[in-house]
Amino acid sequence: MWVRIALQPPPRMRLSGLWKWTHITPPITPLLNCGGTIVNEVLEEAEQSCKEVRKRKKKRFFDKKCEDESSEIFQHKKFKLALLQVNDRIEAELERRFQSMQKVNEIFGFLSPKQLTTLDNKTLREKASTLRNLYRDDLDKDELSVEIESFKYTVVSSDNLAGNESKKSKLNSTALDF
Repeated sequence: MWVRIALQPPPRMRLSGLWKWTHITPPITPLLNCGGTIVNEVLEEAEQSCKEVRKRKKKRFFDKKCEDESSEIFQHKKFKLALLQVNDRIEAELERRFQSMQKVNEIFGFLSPKQLTTLDNKTLREKASTLRNLYRDDLDKDELSVEIESFKYTVVSSDNLAGNESKKSKLNSTALDF
């Protein structure tokens, strides 16, 4: 896992160069599988460079000083909170996108070649009527079901052609090997 973070950016940094100093590039799959462990790994790497924040003193009375209670959080704890917020946001966005892709797959998934070859005509007609109900102004129910059935047979015949050609090429290659 590679993480580039500069805790103290250069003094004259423009906004266009800010991404170079705060760019975090974690892989996506560990975020889904291990949630908090990626945060712990980053914290272990960053903890060495994080030092305790200097406690701010503010005068309560004329000659007396007291420590500000809000400065007791260490720098690495602040970093951990920020990293956990980013991690939660990424997980929420991935979950939202996954749900929207599932919704699209429920509507149009039956048009994939694998589904077309395995589903019978009755199920295809039901799926076509569902699709037609969603797009009433654009699709005609009878024409859509006929088109989908003809598309199914086109896909099946093209798969058969591709399968025969691959078998012929395998036979030719084995004949040449002998």
